[in-house]
Amino acid sequence: MKKRSERKSTKTWKRVIAFFISLFLLAIQIILLYYSFKSIYHIQWLYILIQVIGVLIVFVIYQDANMSNSYKLTWTILILAVPIYGTTLYILVKNSQHLPKRRIKKITQNVYSSIQDNNVNEVNGDINATKYISFLKKDTNYNAYNNSKIEFFNDGKPLFDDMLEALKSAKEYIFLEYFIVVDGILFNQLYEILKQKCAEGVKVRFLYDDVGSVGGLKIKKRRELEKLNNLEIASFAPLGTNMNPMINYRDHRKICVIDGNVGYIGGANIADEYANYIKRFGYWRDNGIKIYGEAVNNLIAMFIETWYMSTREVLAYNDYIKQHDIYHLNNCIQPFGDGPMSFNNISYDLFASMFSKANSYIYISTPYFIIDDNMIRVLVMAIKMGVDVRILIPGIPDKKTTYALTMAHLGEILEAGGKVYKYTPGFNHAKNIIIDDKYAFCGTINIDYRSLFLHYECGALIIDDPELLKIKDDFLRACEESELLTYTKWRKRNILQRIIAFIFRVFSPLF
Repeated sequence: MKKRSERKSTKTWKRVIAFFISLFLLAIQIILLYYSFKSIYHIQWLYILIQVIGVLIVFVIYQDANMSNSYKLTWTILILAVPIYGTTLYILVKNSQHLPKRRIKKITQNVYSSIQDNNVNEVNGDINATKYISFLKKDTNYNAYNNSKIEFFNDGKPLFDDMLEALKSAKEYIFLEYFIVVDGILFNQLYEILKQKCAEGVKVRFLYDDVGSVGGLKIKKRRELEKLNNLEIASFAPLGTNMNPMINYRDHRKICVIDGNVGYIGGANIADEYANYIKRFGYWRDNGIKIYGEAVNNLIAMFIETWYMSTREVLAYNDYIKQHDIYHLNNCIQPFGDGPMSFNNISYDLFASMFSKANSYIYISTPYFIIDDNMIRVLVMAIKMGVDVRILIPGIPDKKTTYALTMAHLGEILEAGGKVYKYTPGFNHAKNIIIDDKYAFCGTINIDYRSLFLHYECGALIIDDPELLKIKDDFLRACEESELLTYTKWRKRNILQRIIAFIFRVFSPLF
């Protein structure tokens, strides 16, 4: 059976074309270099001009305050070493990173201008919580809520069982947004429910990522969905026949909203491995949360944002929000979205701040750990200050190169005294952060460059909620099932991993 990974790439024939274009650009580079050494006057000046343009672009790169230093180093090496290829690639990627300002303005006018500040700015007098809430409000426009609650699911199967049951009770509308949608047992269960709800008059909007679902959602199945009355389906940033550099700027979100009353987010996609109906990389460990109350409004705003980007259809935010039951739990829930539409690195900055302020422990669950030196230094500093730092990664990887890079980035943390656990039963896909029994994150964000700097992502900041301790307990149970990776074992990892790490680590921001 073909193995599938979340770290998607484009179709094979497109990769072949991209490969030959790259070869062509590199060939031009080599030819110019050769003739410049042959002292052909005009070629020499042309090559010098190309080098000067490359140097100027590097100067521009280093003026970008929002770009990670690791990205700056990677682009600098590429552009100065092979200026034609590196410059062309940088221009293509950079131009596709952010939405045009006119589209951002349109989204702001139709979504965020409708969101009124609810004046929830603190939790139980906690100064750090106040700062986190304020930061997310200012950078994302998403409110925090002290009248909502969550329910934690420690596995994909119970998460989807609950979601499918909740979908059956939908009366008005359903929003579905997933990175990966694959035909199979889970999809067929979902399809039958959607078919019934559409027949009852429920309006369904279904958004999936074109790259994430390549080869998974067959044309026949999509056409069956399209035939359903009251259902609209769209793909995010479809590649079509062009060589769209947006391959790296995907919709990695997983969102389900039902009538504006409840919502679901987490790491699990609509594919059988996420519910463990089939085995891809051993047992698939995933997490998610169900949100009740006003905090669901933030999920509605996120969906409207990406739906507009995919279809240009403007959905009125106020048409979808509902009056909610009030939950008095003395907690705070702040769902938020991140992505290239923002000119700030929201999730990265939030996580770094949370790590730096931890007092007792930091527990991180992630399928990939490929991150810059600044974040690693923050974690190392926490360890040296007596904070218990634990990181849970897969025991069975989905990609050997990314796994080797994950291992390469763990050395300093292990040497400082941090603990790393390899999830022995299979693939750890859960994306959680738990800190000091007070703060948690659950969502779609991996601790890697793609999630923190490139993709459209979502998640929830959770503060002083009763479910937080369930997330912690689930993490610790997973660690008990895992192999503890010591610094001594890390130093003895196999030669292939060392070679991959040595060659590719400087280019890890591109993975």
